[in-house]
Amino acid sequence: MTTSADVTKTGTKPIVAAVDGATDNSSAVDWAANEAARSGLPLRVVTVTETAVMQTPPYVLEPIEFDHAAHLRSVLDGTASNLRRTHADVQIDTGVRVDDPVLGLVAEAQDATMLVVGKRGLGAVKRLTVGSTSIALAGRSPAPTVVVPDTWTAADNDGESILVGLDINQESDELLGFAFARAAELGVPLVVMHVWDTHPAVVPSDADVKRWGDEARAAVEAAIAPWREKFPDVQALAAQRHAHHAQGLLDAGDHAQLVVLGRHTVGHSPLGLPLRSTTRKVLHYCERPVAVVPTAVDS
Repeated sequence: MTTSADVTKTGTKPIVAAVDGATDNSSAVDWAANEAARSGLPLRVVTVTETAVMQTPPYVLEPIEFDHAAHLRSVLDGTASNLRRTHADVQIDTGVRVDDPVLGLVAEAQDATMLVVGKRGLGAVKRLTVGSTSIALAGRSPAPTVVVPDTWTAADNDGESILVGLDINQESDELLGFAFARAAELGVPLVVMHVWDTHPAVVPSDADVKRWGDEARAAVEAAIAPWREKFPDVQALAAQRHAHHAQGLLDAGDHAQLVVLGRHTVGHSPLGLPLRSTTRKVLHYCERPVAVVPTAVDS
């Protein structure tokens, strides 16, 4: 029988949590620390700065040099010290990179089991939008990337199910392996859902909707059957929904502790995820942690 450790542990590759030094990443860092404690993996807390030394303030005649990298190292030292008090059994180290934020974190993810980043809210709306750095990382990271809303607390959502958005027409082994492993480790139900929609010009009958829904559920059942055998203790539900792809997943994820999506693109884009992709839209508006799992070989 496969255990969660067989899928989630890759040698001693750490879980990497990104801190930007300007905003409160406590939810993302806490999520990563809890995951490290649960999995037995080391935790690496990193930040990336594009400029190691800057002059401040810029308008004075004799500017004072400010070593930004040194300042960030002190910030990370404080973060690591706090984490060691609450997660004494976790091996924790820190790092500061002088690089482009996205390129630096993608480089960190090369040797990571998972990359965890915070979500940046913009505007006074119920569903907050995600920052451009997080979008780029989710679309380019070689490791699964988890985007955690700033207001997220694990204690308030402990025991809730995990939702997987499954495209039945795409490769899904990495996606389902990641999701089943986490569900087994946490002891929570797993809902694997395929959301399908029809062309606006098509007005399906009730019989059509039922038939296509039955076919979609059967396809999900077939996709998860091997994983049910590997993880017999996971309560896995095959589900389908007739709705706009992103909206269907957002509605279904309202009561999930984690939404797991795949990234089915090949190659890298400077913007990370395509503007119209379902994964990008869910990341923008989901109020729950979202894990984006690469499921295609990037070239």
